Amino acid sequence: MNEMTWYAIDAVDKVQAAFCKFIYANDVGATGAHQDGIYIPKNCWSLIFDNPSEKGVNKDHFVKIRWKNNFETDNRFIYYGKGTRNEYRLTRFGKRFPFFQEDNVGDLIIICRTELDYYFGFVLSADEDIDNFFGYFQYFT
Repeated sequence: MNEMTWYAIDAVDKVQAAFCKFIYANDVGATGAHQDGIYIPKNCWSLIFDNPSEKGVNKDHFVKIRWKNNFETDNRFIYYGKGTRNEYRLTRFGKRFPFFQEDNVGDLIIICRTELDYYFGFVLSADEDIDNFFGYFQYFT
């Protein structure tokens, strides 16, 4: 098993909250949509905030993510609750973020909350690594 996969498994085992999803074309801006960042499902609010968000109000939380590839990003979790929107997103990766290219569509992104404002992040690309990651956790469900 790839070393990055082991780091990701270990982090998920030890943190307060974790989230993973496959990177979609919309996440990396490949569809031309005006959305920004990674969509986070509403039932994952505890990864971001202490309480679920309320429709009619926007709120955000600025965080630092330490990527296992040994760099950090300053990001923003945001809940868009005003108007017709009702969604959470992780934004502010910047144009030079190496994992938001069209080649990364289908990769698995993993975000782990270690402290209130500090997270670990991983991106697994190889099918074998993704299968090993999910395979490890299938025994706990």
